[in-house]
Amino acid sequence: MTAERLQKLIAAAGIASRRAAERMIAEGRVTVDGEVVNVPGVRADPALQDIRVDGARLRKLGRPRRYVILNKPIGHLTTRSDPGRRSTVMDLLPHSFRSLVPVGRLDGNSSGLVLLTDDGELAQRVTHPRYRLPKTYYATVRGLPAEDVLERAQRGVRVDGEGLRLDHVEVIARFPHRAESKRRARLRVTLRGGRNREIRRVLSVLGHPVLELHRTRIGCLADTGLTPGGWRKLRGDELDELRDLIRRCAGETAAPAEPADPEPAAPSARPAAFVVAIDGPAGSGKTSVARAVAERFGFSYFNTGASVRAVALAAMRQDLDLDDGASLRTLAFRVILDPEGRVFLDGEDVSAAVRAPEVSAGASRVAVHPELREVLVERWRQFAAGGGVVEGRDIGTVVFPEAPVKVFLDARPEIRAQRRSSDEGDRDVGAVQSELNRRDHTDSGRAVAPLRRAEDAHHLDTSDLTLEETVERVAELVEAARSRALD
Repeated sequence: MTAERLQKLIAAAGIASRRAAERMIAEGRVTVDGEVVNVPGVRADPALQDIRVDGARLRKLGRPRRYVILNKPIGHLTTRSDPGRRSTVMDLLPHSFRSLVPVGRLDGNSSGLVLLTDDGELAQRVTHPRYRLPKTYYATVRGLPAEDVLERAQRGVRVDGEGLRLDHVEVIARFPHRAESKRRARLRVTLRGGRNREIRRVLSVLGHPVLELHRTRIGCLADTGLTPGGWRKLRGDELDELRDLIRRCAGETAAPAEPADPEPAAPSARPAAFVVAIDGPAGSGKTSVARAVAERFGFSYFNTGASVRAVALAAMRQDLDLDDGASLRTLAFRVILDPEGRVFLDGEDVSAAVRAPEVSAGASRVAVHPELREVLVERWRQFAAGGGVVEGRDIGTVVFPEAPVKVFLDARPEIRAQRRSSDEGDRDVGAVQSELNRRDHTDSGRAVAPLRRAEDAHHLDTSDLTLEETVERVAELVEAARSRALD
């Protein structure tokens, strides 16, 4: 190969970013043919010359690079090692990946997506402000920030003499409380630069300290399907999409000169808003099937019925009238669905509590109010804006009518009653079936978003199918739709 600048060679070898490599050179830690080089810009050819960093010879270039994304839990540092022997992200990976380097920083009290690689060139492009690659975070803050506070955060503030700003920030949920000290808000924040602890510092100086911070996206990469501490290798199409996005964010019209790949890169396997809509009555298997399909494809999973039940639960806890649509509307803003299928009410995980029979019965009553439905539908669209598996009773007809995959699950009434009885601790099957009959009548007869099959939805009777067989049939529909999208 031809001679290249030392900092570029060090970065390409995965040892450090270009900026860090320049510091190594300035510190006299790099030698070429036994001579210390401490001036940036010196060129060398690793095929002909002995290049060493801290005494270790530069590894051969051209070997396959490795790329891993990891969902960092709170308490782990984003670094390769810590002098204080605290836990790091490297402790979550197999020993064979110890040569990878975390790209960028995520402080120990934050969680979320981390990219690790031995591709120094890509690492430099992901982190350098010039490329303006967006990173998305969810922040829970103290208090209820007003619009002027959000505008100030986006205009910029000075903290300790340093200019800081958030590229975009919006409130996605508010958790009001009679006690001011317990009021909370959930924000979605986008950064394209990202200085040290920038989100925490900006929001703190504006009077809304961050209580929880989770990074959910790095460019087109998302933490979908990764449990805390979980990791996976990047696919080739994801890497190609990331590189293309970096170029577009930087305003580059073409890729920088590099040796051509032996094979053309495959296009992305899934559009950003690929939605699988699963509808059907209670007991048809929606939840089990939707969860399994989401896990199989690494999609986000959203249970819209859980948010309706959460509104009913909130109303019942406050002894509100379940027929007062105006009052119920305000409760919808206190409910959050996360990509793992959980539902939160005022920050409390109520995924189990909303399954109680009395809450399910209340959900049928609150779901008929147009003013509540209007808010819920818009929130469901926001939650699943990036795509995923969405289950409910009007997903294919109202919420995502353009979804590429629509499935309407059903089963014979006695089968549905048996399943629901088992889910609820072996309640009397006859009593459960009577409840389901009443709920079916209410859901299908209501004026607002009634339960019905979309004209283009695939009808699937699960009465005589196992869960695995049902999931397989839905998976075939997903694969077919993805193939059509690529044609």
